[in-house]
Amino acid sequence: MERCRKRYTHSMVYNSSDTEMLLFGGLDSTTTSTVVYGDTWKMKNNVWTKIRDMGPGLLYGVDMVYTGKRAVLFGGSDGIAISHNTWDWRGTLWTQRQNMGPPGRGLHSMVYDNDRKIIVLFSGVDESRDFNDTWEHTIKEST
Repeated sequence: MERCRKRYTHSMVYNSSDTEMLLFGGLDSTTTSTVVYGDTWKMKNNVWTKIRDMGPGLLYGVDMVYTGKRAVLFGGSDGIAISHNTWDWRGTLWTQRQNMGPPGRGLHSMVYDNDRKIIVLFSGVDESRDFNDTWEHTIKEST
């Protein structure tokens, strides 16, 4: 049985509908060389299970929010380039969404505002600058 390795700069969300945690990506913290992860794990009933799925790729510094029906992941870096991609997780696989709008970045923060049905993204960094901006993205849960 494969175990979820120690890592940092990954992202985790709690899926209240299925009462489980979802973890994606990050950097290996146990080796002398840098290893970037692109794996997805679920934790339910205190048991971690690796989900074998193609998706966002090798990324760290990503962020994710849970909207009530899906997890939404944005940005991150593979160690070479910064991502501007947005991905949905609906329990079994990742689906790339249309570009969310913000320039690519990592190490940003996102929250979901359930009252307004929007994702709010703040700050982050890319290869040459620190961002100090805020973006909003409307979520239509029926899609």
